Amino acid sequence: MSKHKKKKIRIKDPKRLLILLTIIIIIVIAIASKNSNIKKKENLSLIINNEDITSKLENEILIKDEVVYLEYNDIKKCIDSNIYQEDEKIITSSNKKVAALELEKNAIEINGSAVQIKGQAFKTEEGKIYLPVSELSNVYDVEFLYVPEYKNIVIDSYSNRLEKADLKKTLLLKEEASKSSANLEKVEKGSSVVYISEQKSWAKVRTQNGNIGYLKKNKLTNFVVVREDMQETEQVSSDVSYYEKDITKKNIEKYENRKKVIEEILEEAVNKKKQTVKIIFKNNKDTESFKRFKLEATAFLKECGISTIFE
Repeated sequence: MSKHKKKKIRIKDPKRLLILLTIIIIIVIAIASKNSNIKKKENLSLIINNEDITSKLENEILIKDEVVYLEYNDIKKCIDSNIYQEDEKIITSSNKKVAALELEKNAIEINGSAVQIKGQAFKTEEGKIYLPVSELSNVYDVEFLYVPEYKNIVIDSYSNRLEKADLKKTLLLKEEASKSSANLEKVEKGSSVVYISEQKSWAKVRTQNGNIGYLKKNKLTNFVVVREDMQETEQVSSDVSYYEKDITKKNIEKYENRKKVIEEILEEAVNKKKQTVKIIFKNNKDTESFKRFKLEATAFLKECGISTIFE
């Protein structure tokens, strides 16, 4: 037998030890959970081309039967500066589309053709007009995503540059470029994210759920530019073969009148087998009606393969 006897540890105050152990367990659990807790959002977020513009909205976002609605003035300020209201119609023109929709109708007119939609524009008791923006992706040529779980609404223009990358391992998306920052989402290994920018060793990204945050850049791989910036600056050559259309005496004050003139121009261009039209207008070109005519004619005719020159 060994001459050295093992000393027994005697607990003088078992209650104190129990309290100490409890505190240690709580601290360990807190440290372990710090990196796994996901911050929950209370309100909806609107992201347009990798920018969260929610703070710019003056009215709340509405969701009805999975259709997303935005107030008319918020759309005009943040999405579509060309949108306007004329009589009972809301009208807008994008790159290749001219669209008109009426209140309380489940249809939208796009380049003269009626298209059925889920939601409908409506007016609140306070007189605010809400439009079913999630139904307008065809008009604006955008990809629309609504993620109820994370309360994100994402509008991504097909004409904007898009770069993606894959995760080497499962990571927690950080709210700021810091390890101690709040967690927004657990992103699984192999998932693709939209790469936005770089901040030192961090990459600012947007996940498939629409969350914008930060991941360590060295944990990303397979960087691929999916599409380049495709903002068009079309110029028609002066020596191209075209036909002239003088609309000086045409009535273009109202949308319906403008639409008739544009359809007339299209018909004549097709009959004359011309892909370019020179539109002449000798009156005041600074009027709101002519500015709208120019936008609407350019978009409508472009979708039909007709280029325009204005004089």
